[in-house]
Amino acid sequence: MINKQQFWQGLKAQINDSEITPEWRLSLLEQLVKTQTELTLPTELIVETICNCAVYLQERSQLNFTAVYPVLQLSPQQIQSLEMGLSNSPITVISGLPATGKTRIALNLADAGIKDEKRILILSHYPSTLTVYQQLPGYPYLLSEISGNQSAIIERLQRDHLAQPQLNYLPLYCLPDTELEKLRSPVKLERYLPLITTQSIPQLTQTLSLEFPDLSTARLNWFAYQLKRLEPLLRQQITLVQSYQNLSKNAIVTLEQYLSQNPLNPFLATVKEFLGVDGQTLWENFYDLIIIEDAQQLTWLELILISGLTNKLVLLGDENIGFIPASRNQNFFQRVLYGFPWLLQYLLPAYTIQLSEQFRLHPELATTIYDRFSHEWISTNFQQMSDYFPQWEYRLWWEDIPNQQEGEKILEFLKSFDLELMPKIGILTFSEIQRDQLIANCPIDYISVMIKTVTEWQGKEASIVLICCSGNPKLIPIEHWKIALTRGQSYLILWGDYEKWTHAVSLLKRMKLPRIRQGVLS
Repeated sequence: MINKQQFWQGLKAQINDSEITPEWRLSLLEQLVKTQTELTLPTELIVETICNCAVYLQERSQLNFTAVYPVLQLSPQQIQSLEMGLSNSPITVISGLPATGKTRIALNLADAGIKDEKRILILSHYPSTLTVYQQLPGYPYLLSEISGNQSAIIERLQRDHLAQPQLNYLPLYCLPDTELEKLRSPVKLERYLPLITTQSIPQLTQTLSLEFPDLSTARLNWFAYQLKRLEPLLRQQITLVQSYQNLSKNAIVTLEQYLSQNPLNPFLATVKEFLGVDGQTLWENFYDLIIIEDAQQLTWLELILISGLTNKLVLLGDENIGFIPASRNQNFFQRVLYGFPWLLQYLLPAYTIQLSEQFRLHPELATTIYDRFSHEWISTNFQQMSDYFPQWEYRLWWEDIPNQQEGEKILEFLKSFDLELMPKIGILTFSEIQRDQLIANCPIDYISVMIKTVTEWQGKEASIVLICCSGNPKLIPIEHWKIALTRGQSYLILWGDYEKWTHAVSLLKRMKLPRIRQGVLS
């Protein structure tokens, strides 16, 4: 047991012992003191649970979302997780192994918050995880691209709004008309507006019959009548489209500056960036909702500092790390390195949920892989691919390649595929050097093959994934193996020295994968 004074002193000691500049140490200490003196609901719940065991806070966060409709399809269990994230409880902890849909839940949650005009911060430990959030409504602000945000906003503004403005409004007395929407593109408006203006209703009915041959005469006649009545509105629409297309560069930059200053734009950052010097300006904001992916890697200091900036904190991560065997003589922060697994175990069930379905891996892959990561049962809800793939005997196997020839053999293997399948194939490496060598030597015909390091693969997937096992296997943490082994949807092939890697990595040895050397099973 630890009391509140010991808890806060322990966090301050971590800051004082860290190897940072004196100025930055002072900034962190000031932020921690502010967090301690101005307790938010998530911080209060965390501290009370640590010091007084499981507690339930009566005070609520007052998010008060309106009706929410998921933009991405969810399973019943994922919908339950989303509803917990949207609730007024201070904290929601969502745990699950890779491919259980955590990012999908977080995207729906962020989308609902943006549409309900909430101020949102989204954090992750991997920059690649943040990529999917850049397509959220509005104009997400990516902290790592401070200088590039302006060009990103301008590009999205031109693509999504100026090129094809959403001008589908109608007077209140008009019911929505799907046929009318087909004529409201800029190209068709320019063609039909002169005809709407000059032709009579019978003439316009005849003209429309060529565009809509499946409509009845009565329907066409009513359609022509509606177009004649809406002519002023349609003329305003085409004028507005032309105005958008003729905006000067200065006018577009002015629009970008206005949009970028909107406080309701979601902020995206890695935890390291946010708690670094560049993220200090974002500490001045108070967020309606903070979403953290890969939360299992949050230290207690990171967790507490972030929790002090919101009244609703949603943590998504994998519970299977964080506790280490330790002597009772060690203090709390030495026994428990990370906050996520501890909260998952000791918070009341009202605040936590564990995902037990996976949606990415073929059942044959899932059975072999998930049994090595967790004692919990994970069910599979796999959608069979319609693409044609080679019918191999195994879904998961090891290509035994001695003498550090993995990269060369992988590129040779790609030649066995049809070119149209290349976008479905990915290569995963454990080092940037190996990645760069593969990219440099990859023929131009294979440019659509995704070649990335293991951390860059976080949040991504491919139908066939080739894992390039080069370098020192003892330096690869279990977290990276979880990412690597759960990226392939239909097939997963490991390339490297079988004896070297299975001897050094007990996880691989326990999997007992089929071993193929020079085309022969051994």
